[in-house]
Amino acid sequence: MMVTLSLPIIFAIIAIFCSGIAVLYVKGEK
Repeated sequence: MMVTLSLPIIFAIIAIFCSGIAVLYVKGEK
């Protein structure tokens, strides 16, 4: 039960974290 509840939260955190790195990478390139 707890694993099912925490999986989407972990996935969302990873997605936000990766998108943040992508934005910083693009800003650094330009």
